[in-house]
Amino acid sequence: MKKNKKNNSFKIFLHYLKDDKLKIFLYVILCICTYAPDILTAIIAGRALEALILKNFQDFVLYLVFYESIYILAYNILMIPKDYLYNYLELKFIRNVSKDMYEKYQNLPAIAFEEAGVGELINRLHNDPDKIMELLNRIVKLTCKLIVLIIVVVICFSVSFYIGLEIIIFAIIMGLLSAKFFPKIKETQRNIKKESDIFVKMATENINGIREIKALGIKNNMQKSLNNKIDSLADESMKIRNYSMYYFTINGFIYYVLQFIILLTCGYLFVKGHIAYAIFLMIENYIWRIDEVVSNFSEFGVNLSKVKVSLNRIDEVISNLKFEDEKFGNVNLTNPKGLIEIKKVSFKYREEEDYTLNNLSVKFEPNKKNAIVGKSGNGKTTIFNLLLRYFDATEGQILIDGYDIKDLSEESLRK
Repeated sequence: MKKNKKNNSFKIFLHYLKDDKLKIFLYVILCICTYAPDILTAIIAGRALEALILKNFQDFVLYLVFYESIYILAYNILMIPKDYLYNYLELKFIRNVSKDMYEKYQNLPAIAFEEAGVGELINRLHNDPDKIMELLNRIVKLTCKLIVLIIVVVICFSVSFYIGLEIIIFAIIMGLLSAKFFPKIKETQRNIKKESDIFVKMATENINGIREIKALGIKNNMQKSLNNKIDSLADESMKIRNYSMYYFTINGFIYYVLQFIILLTCGYLFVKGHIAYAIFLMIENYIWRIDEVVSNFSEFGVNLSKVKVSLNRIDEVISNLKFEDEKFGNVNLTNPKGLIEIKKVSFKYREEEDYTLNNLSVKFEPNKKNAIVGKSGNGKTTIFNLLLRYFDATEGQILIDGYDIKDLSEESLRK
């Protein structure tokens, strides 16, 4: 049964990382350090080329050593602890979330597996925890890139007001372009997630029930239904690919036009002696980084939405937002006799279905053999499911030794 609770999915994220705040802080600092080359190397490379043009070999060597040292420090030495911390946080989160989700699955009522489907629940368990840590990684990377972008803009304005203004216009235009396309990609991605869950559910149920499908002669019908779902998934995937194709085509055209305008301005200022050759190279190097940051910022919104979906799906399970846990009573049968009474029990698996059992009353005496016979679908298995409380009766009451089975503990009922 669904519960109407406020969704606190991000608390799930924080809950599993609350003991690792220091590690998260160190990881963020290391990430910032690994983006230092984005700020420094363009200037250093320009100075090195200037020294080479002036045939100042000593300065060229110094700049070259400094240039390579920054990359070695950022991408080799610091990369080891950074990757270690990320891998630690990621694997710890995935391991603990997966364990808790599986434990929750064991406590869900049978109706949850009927309504959600085994395939969807497996899909949540297998795929969703892996995606959550992408959020941390992308937040940190985006923050670092934004810091780089701000520094670049400040440098450009310090060099020339016109270059700084062109950089701002460049970033705004690229941002508007991303804002045009990424919401469509986001909506399509949501549809793909939904269709994927349905597909996995259908495929799992069909494979598990393949003998019954063959026996009933509906193999072709089930295959046709599954093929339609595959086609639907493929159509949604094609939409994303088309959106991406149009986006990158238009993005590339605008990028090169704006790059031409900015470099033309830099070239004019260089000829007039207002900027040095190193500054010209630095700005040329920064242009593509600005486009990258703006694109990633828009893409981050899409990826954040994906992660929110995964967080919500995990939270639905762990916080019982979608289904209640099974509930048992506190009565323990210390010396069970085995008297079972079914009193005016009616039951149907879904609200819209007909009753599988309708006003059934029967008593099973202890130490006597009883046989329940009937055609397939007449409710023999349903009686067993109700006795063990895999499902609860829609109407009526079931007693064991005079106690309502809803009042019995799980151990007394099932062991």
